[in-house]
Amino acid sequence: MEVLIDDIPEDGLTLHADSKKDSWLMDVFQDAIRDRFTREDVIKLTVTFIKYEGNIDVTGGLNIISHRDCDRCLKNYLEKTSIPFHLIMAPLFESKRHEQKEVDMQETAIDEITAFSYYDGDRIDLDEIIREQIILAEPTKHLCQEACKGLCQKCGKDLNEGPCSCVEEKHDSRWDVLKNLKPAKKKAVRSSKSSVRGRKDRHRTSE
Repeated sequence: MEVLIDDIPEDGLTLHADSKKDSWLMDVFQDAIRDRFTREDVIKLTVTFIKYEGNIDVTGGLNIISHRDCDRCLKNYLEKTSIPFHLIMAPLFESKRHEQKEVDMQETAIDEITAFSYYDGDRIDLDEIIREQIILAEPTKHLCQEACKGLCQKCGKDLNEGPCSCVEEKHDSRWDVLKNLKPAKKKAVRSSKSSVRGRKDRHRTSE
């Protein structure tokens, strides 16, 4: 979805969208999370655009209800996520005389605000903003609960439902290094002693 700059009034423009009613939002969500997407997932958007001095202040939030598989116990669970976002968008100048001004503006803005971007021409690509926010908010692991115990590595039982009957083997990793040590060869030691005795005998004979 694109938002025309001229359509933003002086007092700002607020948009609401729901993936159950707005297919474009569902398409963006599906593209952002790919194979983890299900048709039961829901995403809701509220975003406000305010113009000032050629820049656009974009403030909004995403509320997501998705069905995920836990990375530890593999159980499917309902995940609720809220993603607030705020960024300043400046016009992308094409002329050479504005290039340095654009660079200076970016460097100053990065120091003062947390997010800074550009819009090209007379419109803003809202799809790209939403897609980026969803991807940035994705956790490295999806867990049904923080204290998820996962599955037993032997029998595969879900340990959140209680302990399994597998016998726990007591193992002290400090002794693992000794397993790689090989016993000294006795023959080599005896051979060494024989050579020493031989040298002593020759020495006595020479005397």
